[in-house]
Amino acid sequence: MARKPGKMGKLGKLKLAASVAAGASAIASAATLAATRRKQRRAREEGKHVPAGPYEAVIKRPLGAAMAAGSLVVLSPLLAATALVVRVKLGSPVIFAQQRPGKEGKVFKLYKFRTMTDERDPETGELLPDEVRLTPLGQKLRAYSLDELPELVNILKGDMALIGPRPLLVQYLPLYSEEQAHRHDVRPGLTGLAQISGRNALQWEEKFRCDVEYVRNCTLVMDAKIFMTTFRVIVLRQGIHSETSATMEAFEGTQEQLPPPPDEFLGNKTQAPDEPMPGSDDPAPEHDPATTQSSSTPNDECPLTADPHTTPANLDSLVAGGNCSRDESEIGEHGDEAA
Repeated sequence: MARKPGKMGKLGKLKLAASVAAGASAIASAATLAATRRKQRRAREEGKHVPAGPYEAVIKRPLGAAMAAGSLVVLSPLLAATALVVRVKLGSPVIFAQQRPGKEGKVFKLYKFRTMTDERDPETGELLPDEVRLTPLGQKLRAYSLDELPELVNILKGDMALIGPRPLLVQYLPLYSEEQAHRHDVRPGLTGLAQISGRNALQWEEKFRCDVEYVRNCTLVMDAKIFMTTFRVIVLRQGIHSETSATMEAFEGTQEQLPPPPDEFLGNKTQAPDEPMPGSDDPAPEHDPATTQSSSTPNDECPLTADPHTTPANLDSLVAGGNCSRDESEIGEHGDEAA
């Protein structure tokens, strides 16, 4: 029987669908490339870090936000259970909030589950050492990086990314060498190259070499490697603390010049540095460059080996209701910056 005119067979429909999909893909690719070029051009004009390609310029941010939103939904029972345990064992506040420098040194409020007490020396009023204030519950939360889960909210807000250099303390900003300061060319991350390369077992200079190496070689492949390796490092509980501290010693500035790295992790040459990062919006405090800072070459080999942290709707209410610490000095968790 002859086919009725005007009706399309299954093969024709498939061809049409394929053509539409191909056209949409071509349009999306062209739009992504155009957006990438615009961002690269603007970054060069402003003297800022230039995104390496479409992934870093256009795809990474929405992809990370979508993954953070999905993770908050999937992990909501774990978030609620952890918050309840912290409330029962440590009391209020449940959430530790602290000012941390992000992209281009702009300060934002970072959220974590509380892991330490705020015990102070009765004579001096200063906080006791980390090993004294870190509770058994806090040790377990840090061991499996559960304290970091609230940072998924920071990712949704745009303060952080899933992958990137860890956000450290504001007082470290004036201590970085010019090379180390490039770690602030991108958004800080929940986990990063330094976290899968040794975590708190690394010296500060080694961490910063990994951070700068990541900034200059940010690709989808690298982010995928870091993301997958993070789970292995968490399960194996690697690099939870340094050799001499329950968390991580405070950074006091780079003391010596280090040789450039052979780029074994990436399998290619490190890209040339971009324009120097503009300084933080806030003026950096004065310091003695002879004792706190020296020029450092890009990086030694980054050792290869994670560390990723109730819900967005409730965080602000927790802050307002006294369940979230607003005082930067209330819990001076040195290990938090590197965890």
